[in-house]
Amino acid sequence: MPKRKHELTGQKFKEFTVLNLSDMKDKNGKKKWRCRCSCGNIRYILASELMREKGQKSCGCTSIKNIKAARITHGMSKSRLYKIWSGMKGRCGRVSCTNYQYYGARGISVCEEWLDFVPFMIWSLSNGYTDELSIDRINSNGNYQPSNCRWTTQKVQMNNTTRTKKIAYNGEDLSITLWAEKLGIPKKVLVSRMKANWSTEKILSTPSHENIS
Repeated sequence: MPKRKHELTGQKFKEFTVLNLSDMKDKNGKKKWRCRCSCGNIRYILASELMREKGQKSCGCTSIKNIKAARITHGMSKSRLYKIWSGMKGRCGRVSCTNYQYYGARGISVCEEWLDFVPFMIWSLSNGYTDELSIDRINSNGNYQPSNCRWTTQKVQMNNTTRTKKIAYNGEDLSITLWAEKLGIPKKVLVSRMKANWSTEKILSTPSHENIS
């Protein structure tokens, strides 16, 4: 049996301790080493990645630890994300909140995990949050919780709200704004057709250059 270039079993690289050489391979056929992170998670990593100075430091647990520690030092209480979290809790839990009637009064609540800002922040930063996006509940009658939330554009969010009038056609349920964008027909044309009591099919299937009759 040919001697391996590197024997790494038992060695420690940053947060990883090498357990043994596994049968898992990368796309080039190189075997990966089975490693245990200091948090207990198992990862399979190439020798070159382990020994590289700027290689993977941990399974990702240290990033989460850093985020938690940063809560005290990075001033998140003044951030947009913190304000979104605070507003979310307010409209679900404070009767005096302007939009309470659309949330808390309808039985919509914030899950227990997200009553603390840190778990909400970690979820947000791991699920695509940017300053251009807003939090949206996939089921507009459901609660604020990881399985029912996503970060989307304001346009998509408005289409999903219970206060937005929608038109169902060909298996899609969209707002006037999104139908106009999808069909390339000015929104004002679609609105005028609705006011003229056209059928749904006629509203959405008639080319935009045709006048109301």
